[in-house]
Amino acid sequence: MIRQLAAVVVMAGALTACSGGQDVTRPSASALGGIETERTTPSAMPSALPPVTPAPSVSPLGSAQEVRLAPAPGEWKDAVQEKRAGLTSVVALGPADAWAAGWANDGTEGLVEHWDGRRWSKVTPPSGRRVALSIVSASPGGEVWVFEWKGDAWRRDGDGWAEMGALAGLSSLRAAVVTGSGEVLVAGFTDTTYQTPIFGRWSKGRWSVLPAPFRIQSLSAASGQDVWAVGTDESGGLSAARWNGERWRSVPLPAGLRMRAGAWLRVDAVSPREVWAAGTLSETPSQPSADGFALRWNGRAWQLLKVPFLTRKNAFRETGVVAADGRGGVWLVEDYGRVWHYDGRGWGAEDGLSSSDAKSVNDIAAVPGGRRAIAVGDEPLAEDDGDAWIWMWRPTSH
Repeated sequence: MIRQLAAVVVMAGALTACSGGQDVTRPSASALGGIETERTTPSAMPSALPPVTPAPSVSPLGSAQEVRLAPAPGEWKDAVQEKRAGLTSVVALGPADAWAAGWANDGTEGLVEHWDGRRWSKVTPPSGRRVALSIVSASPGGEVWVFEWKGDAWRRDGDGWAEMGALAGLSSLRAAVVTGSGEVLVAGFTDTTYQTPIFGRWSKGRWSVLPAPFRIQSLSAASGQDVWAVGTDESGGLSAARWNGERWRSVPLPAGLRMRAGAWLRVDAVSPREVWAAGTLSETPSQPSADGFALRWNGRAWQLLKVPFLTRKNAFRETGVVAADGRGGVWLVEDYGRVWHYDGRGWGAEDGLSSSDAKSVNDIAAVPGGRRAIAVGDEPLAEDDGDAWIWMWRPTSH
């Protein structure tokens, strides 16, 4: 499984369902200054994508009898606290190899932490440059990349970093994923107003701009030929699509999310039959509060998750991070609140990770080869004086 988790995205708009159209094929490429670019302009967005045909509707994941509070399967413990810093992304390659990335000193410096199975230690950030890092991603073979928020990328090379440049035209990175050895996909915007989408990849030693299906807010790869994207279309509507290495295909959303405004926060693809996603619906005149939602793709269709905190009335019901637990379940973060866990039987609220509303959980990664997990976060409301945290999860029951 290829894991990539990015920072929470804040965007809103109106939904139009993707229900048909032609395949989006890659136009001929030309070389320009050693950087391969597509003849299609970065702003090109297909008006529609060929859909992935869903199966007949299925019951929501977590039926009425399953929406109950089950005993929490584990506990989170503080592992690292860094002053005047923030951590936004984490990836775990195994029990003795994990990476976290973010920023330090009021966002003027990069911050990289490495787990060797015994302790966390600081790693010199790329080139010693004073840049804030936003995403860390890795291939199953252990190729580690870090990205700063404007799109510049570096690959881990021995004890240092090799500068890999950036996708031409990218000025604001929103998502990145390493899909294999020497294969990377990135998505973001060409301008700071977050209006013009751009999507591309690093392959065969160069960056190439490819057609963007919509304004991508999160990417995750089950494999190099099965990459999921969630975002918003030209009118701001929620959209989801899959990339097979050559073209995009749209994935229809559940009826309850069609024609609704909102923003995706995260997608986490485990396999063709297990993909998790979460987002928040925008406020409307008839609905003066934002509501979160969470989904699971079962290989045939999306299932809405019946999450306890999302069913409460007159309460703050926004989602944050969603992350597979590596055992068929999922972690879901209640924005500025607790971490909830679904184990296939019921939901449990886990304590010890965010003991204060001032702390924000920005990312969670399951550790392959065991029943462990890592979370990273910061204090988003603390401005210059906030701290960064790394929490480690371990099971308390079997």
